[in-house]
Amino acid sequence: MNDMEVMARVLKPDGCLFISDPTPNKADTNRFVDSYMQLKDDGHNKFYTLDDFSEFANNSGMELKTSFITTIRFPRKMENSCSDLLRKADNTIKQAYKIEIIGDECYISEDVLNIVFQKL
Repeated sequence: MNDMEVMARVLKPDGCLFISDPTPNKADTNRFVDSYMQLKDDGHNKFYTLDDFSEFANNSGMELKTSFITTIRFPRKMENSCSDLLRKADNTIKQAYKIEIIGDECYISEDVLNIVFQKL
């Protein structure tokens, strides 16, 4: 049983589920953000898209009701592996994520996908 199936199972009929999770920027076709976040020691594997979440929900007996994007911006201490990844990144990606180096910190802006699903 996957996580969406577990969530759907505990919802009442017509109950709603709200998910707020970072998602790749539309310009990020090569998934730079996943590589960037995998440098952190927090177990990150992959950011999911609206299509991914919709498929998970449909397979779990839920339907998409609405979604919207917000943005978060946060710093991260620069490390050698981070510097190497940023050096290889395309300027389009750097602009899309509004990447900025200030002192020993790298600031990045990420899209956050906010979704409401309803149990069928």
